Amino acid sequence: MYRRLGELYRDSGDIQQAAGFFREAMARDPGEASQWNSLGMILGSQGNLSEAERVFREAIQRDPREPRYTYNLGLTLQREHRAADAVPYFRKTLELNPRFTAASDRLREIEKR
Repeated sequence: MYRRLGELYRDSGDIQQAAGFFREAMARDPGEASQWNSLGMILGSQGNLSEAERVFREAIQRDPREPRYTYNLGLTLQREHRAADAVPYFRKTLELNPRFTAASDRLREIEKR
């Protein structure tokens, strides 16, 4: 229920309310990786990259087979100017889903530098 409320508020643009509901959902069911990922996306969009990094790592710990989580962590690391740290996560994303073109685009972007 709280995760769904978080999604509804996020989709309506009320990011602060959404974050609160995702945090409540995580407190009630910390094992559900998708709510960690959703909160990480909110934190990242607000520029809170260090907290987003921590939350994405939690999502990966709970579901290491989901390529969106490894991609989001890689993207956050890249945004933190830690491209070398991001590379293994983009590669893992492609290992999990070889057609994840955003991850291959990011890798090419890093390799050009």
